[in-house]
Amino acid sequence: MSFSRTSRNISLNGSTLRAECQRRDGSWGSWSEINTNNFLGNIDGEFQWGDANWTLTARSPSLSGSVLTATLQRRDQSWAPPTSIDLDENIANIDGTLTYQVSLQYDWRKV
Repeated sequence: MSFSRTSRNISLNGSTLRAECQRRDGSWGSWSEINTNNFLGNIDGEFQWGDANWTLTARSPSLSGSVLTATLQRRDQSWAPPTSIDLDENIANIDGTLTYQVSLQYDWRKV
């Protein structure tokens, strides 16, 4: 996916990821936003793609490049150590628009 390779001024405000995205023709200036709560959740203190509303059980979220880090709450209401997820895994820049795309990652080691 790698939205960060064709985006700059990447920021996170609450659950909203914002970036200036390069268009297919190479031009810049297209600002795009995407709400990560629509596809990123918290399962027992770990980020989970395909879930939702991670910010409802998160503390101290921060973004470094494409890597989101936060302290997430566990099922037992305790707080897990800070955990991270690379948003490049499932967010793409499609002609100047940030887009969530499901990545079918196959781990042959688990077979």
